[in-house]
Amino acid sequence: MKIGNWKLKIVSVLFLALLAGSFFIFSPFPLFSHFFSSLYKLYEPYNFMNSSSPDPLSPLSPDDGTTVTPPFPAPKVIGDKKFYQNLLLKFSVTFPGAMSIKEYGKGSGSTIVFADEKTGKSFQVFVVPYSEDFVTAERFKMDAPLGVMKEPKDITIDGVPATIFWSQDATMGETREVWFVHNGFLYEVTTFAELDPMLSEVMATWKFLSL
Repeated sequence: MKIGNWKLKIVSVLFLALLAGSFFIFSPFPLFSHFFSSLYKLYEPYNFMNSSSPDPLSPLSPDDGTTVTPPFPAPKVIGDKKFYQNLLLKFSVTFPGAMSIKEYGKGSGSTIVFADEKTGKSFQVFVVPYSEDFVTAERFKMDAPLGVMKEPKDITIDGVPATIFWSQDATMGETREVWFVHNGFLYEVTTFAELDPMLSEVMATWKFLSL
């Protein structure tokens, strides 16, 4: 009887382990933190601000071709803000000082994620080489599969024509986005709809670098 009970316990443990493993494999809930689990809109762009990954943005794994690097040069602290510049993608921007940065690369696309893990505030910049002078309908559909562009408005970013609009993301919900093309790159800046005021402040500091 003792041997039988021992075998029964082993079978029970194996069953529970299998059940737990099935939950983690098939569970619809994110297994990582809200911001840095999958990252971001390198996609479809990658959407690193949520737990779905590029293409935008399936959980990222070391072998999916995505690279993650710390920003270089490191952002400079200026009062309660930070100053970031990307010499490769030729832009600089000032952002809230509580945010940290991660840079992601996959193929020819790059995504820079700015996020405050304590408050949940974040935005991301997706950049990809682009030969057109404007965003074509085909490109928009590629990077925004839901095809939502509400209340588009023409603005300028450091003198460059841009379009700001409301959109919809399958995982993020309603978003606020700014898209523009400059010197062979397509830039797509995305945040959550409720962070529109923050995005406006950030984009007012955007500068293109002449290198």
